Amino acid sequence: LTAPVIEKLNEYHVKGTFFVLSPAINDITEPMLQMMVDGGHEIGVHGLDHTLMTKFTQQENAWRLTKACERISECIEGGYQPRVMRPPGGSCNGYVMRGAGDAGLAVIIWSVDTLDWYTQNVEMIMDVVKKETKDGAIILCHDHHQPTLDALDEMIPWLLAQGYDLVTVSELLESTGKPIEPGKVYWQREWDD
Repeated sequence: LTAPVIEKLNEYHVKGTFFVLSPAINDITEPMLQMMVDGGHEIGVHGLDHTLMTKFTQQENAWRLTKACERISECIEGGYQPRVMRPPGGSCNGYVMRGAGDAGLAVIIWSVDTLDWYTQNVEMIMDVVKKETKDGAIILCHDHHQPTLDALDEMIPWLLAQGYDLVTVSELLESTGKPIEPGKVYWQREWDD
């Protein structure tokens, strides 16, 4: 359902960040990476597979993330350098952070988990979004469940009506005027004190 999600975001003129697993890239899905970039969306790394990265050393994580970046780049016309990664399961430790830093990637978690993969229910997804979204939030959704796609027709207009700008993770983080730091963990936009 990735292509319909991209099309839905484009329809509403909003942006998103897609965290890609390398094994999911094949002859059918590869053109979707170009669709993401052409639509102004961001591509981040989710890993070489869905193994928890906390099981690997810093060096192994750096190598695995670098390989995943290379795989994404070779699919994009003119190349592409991801700047962000989301570890499988959101599992993070020092080895993940330092490995990501070595690969030039910031670590992105989330501040709103829609639990769409679990509930697969539009109403429940929307309940979470409405209760938990605050300015600077990073909302986690998955693009392989029909209820998530269906929820976008309610979620995007609701978020826009609340005054939120739907942008890529990098745009959100850079809106503070500070550069994104490789190896740093971000849960939401950071605010100046």
